[in-house]
Amino acid sequence: MKRQLVPVVAAALGAALLLGGCSNATGIKALDRTATAEDALPDNFDAAPAKPDSSRLLTTHDGVRYFVAQGNDAGTACVAAIAETASKGSVAGCGPFTSPTDVVSVTSQDRTETKLVRDGFESKKLESEGWTRIHDNLLVKTK
Repeated sequence: MKRQLVPVVAAALGAALLLGGCSNATGIKALDRTATAEDALPDNFDAAPAKPDSSRLLTTHDGVRYFVAQGNDAGTACVAAIAETASKGSVAGCGPFTSPTDVVSVTSQDRTETKLVRDGFESKKLESEGWTRIHDNLLVKTK
């Protein structure tokens, strides 16, 4: 009886691992939620090398909409800062999740730096250096 149970348990564990592997590898839960109309990047904004339709709006802060998107490979995430006015400028960038700290940092035309971080990232040290946490996955700093 015990021998028949082992294959069943092994199959169940294998299925759980496979299903768990379907979620994103970036460590950003927002990428796992279903997209809504507000998650779409503007048509005139080039989001390459992000996967099409993978963007998710994280927050709006000081006239800038901040998006996260899945990169072309599972270990890459992208951030886009889309300004409502041309003077602030819009910017995007992608980076790999190879370090436990930030994924990617981008700097806009008005010298605002945006840092995309993983869920659960401890930001107290950066905040003491002038960074402002505007979302669980975003910090900004004006240079």
